Amino acid sequence: MLQANIHVGAVFPLLNGRAEPRMSADPAQMTRIASPPHQKRRLLRVRGTDVTLLEEVRKMAVADLGVDIQHESLDFLTCQC
Repeated sequence: MLQANIHVGAVFPLLNGRAEPRMSADPAQMTRIASPPHQKRRLLRVRGTDVTLLEEVRKMAVADLGVDIQHESLDFLTCQC
């Protein structure tokens, strides 16, 4: 059985400890990266009471998370089930 010893550093030169693929210097030979598919925003539905569902908190969460949030206000006994 034959074993081949290939020096990885000769194939993939290391840059900052990571192997980087070699790219063509000619811009005409470089391919364009396709844009990601369009995805609609996700909707997060939150159930609670009028006391626990705060509009200010919902607005801040929409801005931070990037998802739409829909509040569903229920009476206290329904929320406990």
